Amino acid sequence: MFTHKFMTTFPVIMVLLVISGCVKPQTLPVISPQATLSPLQFPPSHTANPGDTAEASRHNEKGISLYRNGDVEGAINAWELALKADPNFAEAHYNLGRVYYEKGEYDKALVHLQEAVRIVPVSAAAHYNLGLTYAALGRLQEAREAFESATWLEPEYADAYFNLGVVDYSLGNYDDAVFAFENVLVLRPNDIYAMYNIGLSLYARGDIDRAIEKWEQTVKLSPVYAEAFYGLGLAYLKKGDLEKARSAFQNCINAQPDSPVAGDARRELERIEQHR
Repeated sequence: MFTHKFMTTFPVIMVLLVISGCVKPQTLPVISPQATLSPLQFPPSHTANPGDTAEASRHNEKGISLYRNGDVEGAINAWELALKADPNFAEAHYNLGRVYYEKGEYDKALVHLQEAVRIVPVSAAAHYNLGLTYAALGRLQEAREAFESATWLEPEYADAYFNLGVVDYSLGNYDDAVFAFENVLVLRPNDIYAMYNIGLSLYARGDIDRAIEKWEQTVKLSPVYAEAFYGLGLAYLKKGDLEKARSAFQNCINAQPDSPVAGDARRELERIEQHR
């Protein structure tokens, strides 16, 4: 059984939101944490039509050892040999899917992760990593289904809820995105990225006051979260409160003076001054 958790992290989907205000707005990115590909959690005997499972297991373990020692191509070869011995050896499919995802070869990753899910449909980790792969390929509806399946199978899977929220936001399902990110906060109460993304989702559906409330909570927990301050500035502009908008943009600049969003905040302050 492959239980080693890869140390390499992978970004989840990034989306952009254009927020309109009293002056010309800038784009406001969703800032999301990096998600780690999950280890597979089922015994190697879970094969649909077992071939030489013992030989497949030996090749699989060799692949794991080679990967841990930095020989990725050798690991891939070992896992391919495992599948020659037993085409339904789910762990080899899963490990190949993970490594091909890591290499950016998403079409190959997709084939193997789909097989892992077919063979062991009760693996939340397999569904989750399949969702990451669909997302990388731009197949967001299928990514949504995979992440949702992961949350059904493992109700405390915070990363699956998070990525489900990002995909729902990207698809314009703002109510569902809020629900998904709120589930993240149930599991990780101080997750500032989930708080921030709830603010974006609330804003997108027109709930400006609640968006402000969520972003205020975000900057209280993380006073250097420049993007959240910037969002507050645009939200206050939307409400016509120029003084609070000015303060939020200045806080954005103070939080991370050299960041791109600080440059956007400076331009917004200039526009406010021009409209006084």
